[in-house]
Amino acid sequence: MEELEFELIGASDPRVLEAIALGDKARKTVGLLPRAAYADAARNKRLLVASVDAEVIGYALYGLPRNEVTLTHLVVNASHRRQGIARALVEEISKLYHTRSGIRANCRKDYKLADMWTSLGFHPRLEIKGRGADRATIVVWYRNNPGHVDLLTPDASPLLRAAIDLNILRDLHDRPGRKGAWESLSLVEDHLADKLQLIATPQLYHEVTGIEDDQARNRYLAAMAHGYIKAHGDRRRAAELTREWIELARTRQSSYPVTAQDHEDAKHLGDAAACGAEVFVTRDEHLLQLANGTAQAALGISVLRPADVVLRIDELTRPDSYRPSDLHGTGYSRHEVSAQSEDELTTFQNVAERETKKAFLNALLTAATVPGHWNRTLIRDPEGRPVLLCVSGIANERLEVPLLRVDARHPISGTIVQHTLSDLRHQCRRHQTKILAITDPHLAAAVRRTALTDGFTETDSALIALVIDRVGPASQVQAAAEEAARRAGFRLSFALRAEMGIFAAAEVERTLWPAKVTDAQLPVYILPIQPRWSTVLFDVPPTLPLFRTEDWGLGREHVYYRSPNGPKLSAPARLLWYKSQGTGTLKGPPSIIGCSLLEEVVVDTPVALHTRFGRLGVWTQQDIFSAAKHGKAQALRFTHTEIFDTPPSGDEIRKIFTKGGLSGTIQGPRRISAELFKTIYCGDVHGNRATQAGHPAVAEA
Repeated sequence: MEELEFELIGASDPRVLEAIALGDKARKTVGLLPRAAYADAARNKRLLVASVDAEVIGYALYGLPRNEVTLTHLVVNASHRRQGIARALVEEISKLYHTRSGIRANCRKDYKLADMWTSLGFHPRLEIKGRGADRATIVVWYRNNPGHVDLLTPDASPLLRAAIDLNILRDLHDRPGRKGAWESLSLVEDHLADKLQLIATPQLYHEVTGIEDDQARNRYLAAMAHGYIKAHGDRRRAAELTREWIELARTRQSSYPVTAQDHEDAKHLGDAAACGAEVFVTRDEHLLQLANGTAQAALGISVLRPADVVLRIDELTRPDSYRPSDLHGTGYSRHEVSAQSEDELTTFQNVAERETKKAFLNALLTAATVPGHWNRTLIRDPEGRPVLLCVSGIANERLEVPLLRVDARHPISGTIVQHTLSDLRHQCRRHQTKILAITDPHLAAAVRRTALTDGFTETDSALIALVIDRVGPASQVQAAAEEAARRAGFRLSFALRAEMGIFAAAEVERTLWPAKVTDAQLPVYILPIQPRWSTVLFDVPPTLPLFRTEDWGLGREHVYYRSPNGPKLSAPARLLWYKSQGTGTLKGPPSIIGCSLLEEVVVDTPVALHTRFGRLGVWTQQDIFSAAKHGKAQALRFTHTEIFDTPPSGDEIRKIFTKGGLSGTIQGPRRISAELFKTIYCGDVHGNRATQAGHPAVAEA
């Protein structure tokens, strides 16, 4: 065989069509993806093709959710199978995304491909029921990247809850297939089994029971009984939402509803919204046009065609779907819940999980009966609308969260949930407790999933995060984590060891934050930063609030640019930020102001870097050009930032550097030993241990 070549191709590359042709031929085993899914993957550099002599002989199409890679398609031309092409594609993905924990893939059990997945280095992680007509079992396969510890709890909770109309139901269960049904069938492909939950609303049952054809009616009812979640929304609320939708639709079509179908559609939309569905799926072009851009605002539900649902899930699985840049220049605010505001908070009632209004208000009122013990916190958006509600307090030697709710309709709800989870970890650190327990019995699936991907462990009664405030060798951190896990009622699922690889150490420090494992191979760098950038990113030195906007406080991650010249940095690693002296109004003594976890280092042109990371920073394209040398700049993507309460003074820095064998000024990145890092981080020179960031808005950004 000629030399095998790999390339991530763009949306305009003609090889996208070659990949689509291969996928169509293999659709019996990999499923049929909408054409738009290929274009979207290529546009976001998630379509990897394998070529020989310019001919595409295989491809991998994948997503990048959280800290892993999810394979949607892994396809090799039949004439080139059993030549190691599939393994080569998987290995190439593993190399491209070596900082991620691993690769995940879904496959039907009855395809009997266990030997193949095992030979590719995967292991079975979870089994779930598919939603196709035969309800086949889906196996979730996982392949850890080298050096990574699998710290995440296997999870099958959906990313999206979607109600379907009668025509979609017919598409999925009529045999032979109806015209255009291929689009609806994409909803039950294996790779979506753990991401999409299909809902049968009371209105759908009503419409099905009205079908005169006994055979068809019974077929649909049998399918709904076994392949769908039967939703029970509040009937009065459904009627209210139906009326609201009709009033809104009349602003576009004054005579609406005109036909019997219009009346059914209106009832179905109201029903779906009352049942907690995030999406209503239809191929009705009239309804799609009428609802475009309006149903979400009025009812909190999007009306989408099946192909767009597949793309919506893909969007939700990408890290940049959190869109921290959406917060730029806004005015999100944090408040204590007052008695006067309790009535408006019923929007946080989890109707989808059958929580009653009385039970919700009782939970809220119970927390109010012990003022000072429970914190009832409300986050409002710039328009004053409630976005997130959190009740927390110290109980049973742990920080308990009996109520954690978010308005899932809000465009940046994911960002705010992640910010809140980080803030709760900081509260644990302040209270010197090692256990954070979310005990909300009606936690939304999206919040639960975010917590699980953020290092929480699920027990019978709670979601638990361990907050291990220990800096030391693996044995000490392991002992502290095991003791905390024992008190929390579960056993630690991983073991730390001396000389852990850099990827395993980074995952441990993310999961057990603020733990730092000093005998791991994780490198540590001191990195100089100019005050104008430390001010914007970290509020050090502090400035007027209008200069530093909320996206830095609520954003999940940040980026810093520098010249690619000088010592090379590798990721993951720890960063210590060395603020230089500065000039003018920002002039001040140099100091080491905090630390972060370096997640990624990318060298490219300023235009390419701004396109890739522009959502994360205040840097303009011109700023990146200013940092570049010979047409290239270096982007450092980092998370888990802590700002030191008492940064060392100039004299203390000199003592630290002398103790660590450093001489001269810090002009560029300098790698230091783990012992010197511990000296700086723990404040051994000046007697003050670094605690939570002095500016909570940027703590663990």
